[in-house]
Amino acid sequence: MAGLAAGSPFPAPESPTIIFLEERVHSDPDDNVAWNRLGGLYLECLHNVGDLEFATKAARAAAESLRAVPASQNRNGVVLRALAALAAHNFAAARLDGEILTQAAPDRAEGWRILGDACFELGDYPAAEEAWARLARLEPGASGTDLRRARLAFIRGKSGEAARLLGAARAAAEKEAPRAPETIAWCLVQRGYLAFLNGELEAAEKAYRLALAETPGWFVAEDHLGEVLAAKGDFDAALSLYRPLAERLRRPELWLALGDVLVAAGRVAEAEAWQDRAGAEFLAQSEAGNANFYHHLAGFYADVRLDPVEAVRWARRDLAVRRSVGAWDALAWALHRSGAEGEAQAAIRNALAPGVRDAHLLVHAALIFHAAGETARAREYLREAKELNQLYDGFHVHR
Repeated sequence: MAGLAAGSPFPAPESPTIIFLEERVHSDPDDNVAWNRLGGLYLECLHNVGDLEFATKAARAAAESLRAVPASQNRNGVVLRALAALAAHNFAAARLDGEILTQAAPDRAEGWRILGDACFELGDYPAAEEAWARLARLEPGASGTDLRRARLAFIRGKSGEAARLLGAARAAAEKEAPRAPETIAWCLVQRGYLAFLNGELEAAEKAYRLALAETPGWFVAEDHLGEVLAAKGDFDAALSLYRPLAERLRRPELWLALGDVLVAAGRVAEAEAWQDRAGAEFLAQSEAGNANFYHHLAGFYADVRLDPVEAVRWARRDLAVRRSVGAWDALAWALHRSGAEGEAQAAIRNALAPGVRDAHLLVHAALIFHAAGETARAREYLREAKELNQLYDGFHVHR
């Protein structure tokens, strides 16, 4: 399996440490310390190469650790189980473990991180804010805390505050000892995406390239850089990034993104092969119980292979997993595609309720209210979208 380029701060799947620990737990299945360390490395590999197999491996490591030593005596095993649940989009289970951890040790930060992350994905933004406020008191000025608070600020329509917090997170990561290039890169990707959502393509590209300077070959930064290059009309450059990503990684969302770029470049027949491959993998993974791709299937059937019934079905399954802004938006759009305009209006109101100001979401709202005959409101949403991003109807990949 291909890893990152030389100089990457991330562990490779074939690293000597992983091989050693795998041999260790094979010879002694009751070594919970080795299981916990191995599971943590699997999660780091997930962030490195993006293969969801590592989320499954991390969950198994957590289960084995907690089999060997029960949760009451194995806090690190509970932490690993919760982190693996977050990676698998099992947010309700992660929230339960976050509650267990914070109740057992309210003065330790990892429980509040997990609890806040789970509540955020579940759409319980007040609970996430409370958890992250506790985290901020325990780790004042930490990069991870400001990163999380930036997400909350954006959801509440405070893009300027989100940008400030991302800057603070990056500055904190720059000062960490040892230096934390992976955290710096994540801050830059988030800052770039915020610029992209505002139609600031040059700023977005700069941020993504800086992220890649920190973590050469990181697929997340390459994915976002490919998107902004395609939005600028440089399809050859975008394809030069997406093709290697699609060929080396088993990430169907990247296959679909490659299809999106090919469609924009007018190469529809070639795009259809990648779209079909992505759709088949989304479906196979989801029918096997992998919740990571419910959201992608809702968008796939709403926009790529129009099947409104399937779009609504998968959007509802996504909403059952997380009642976030994105999940409500996906359901609203799927319902609109199916002609259920009244239900679509109710869903899009839920998506807009926290105050988020995102041009893509506002365009969905405009089209939904226009279809329902509320033209004045539709015009207002469209005006807001244009005000936020003059390129609101430009290229973007399905995320």
